[in-house]
Amino acid sequence: MIDSAMGGHVAEKLFIGSDKVTSGCSGDFQGLTDMAYSAVLGTGMFGEDFGYIAEDFKKLSEDMKAKVDNQVKIILKESEARVEALL
Repeated sequence: MIDSAMGGHVAEKLFIGSDKVTSGCSGDFQGLTDMAYSAVLGTGMFGEDFGYIAEDFKKLSEDMKAKVDNQVKIILKESEARVEALL
C-alpha cells in the first residue's frame, strides 16, 4: 500500500524532474507517511526497538521519537527505491 501511494510522487519526480514536483501528490504522501508510522508503532514489524509500542507518538521519549522517525524515513526511502525500479 505504501508503494502504491508513493507511485505518484515518484512518477512526477522521474517524468517532470525532482525540481518541478508539484503538491498534487501531497495527500498520497501524507497517507503513506501515516501508514509507515502505523506500521512502526503498532505492528511490531520493525524489530524489538519498536515491538508493539502502540502509544501516542506524542507520549514517547525524545529518543524513541527519533528512532521511530528514522525507521519511517527508511521505510519511505526503500519504498521510493522499489517504485523507481519499476518505472
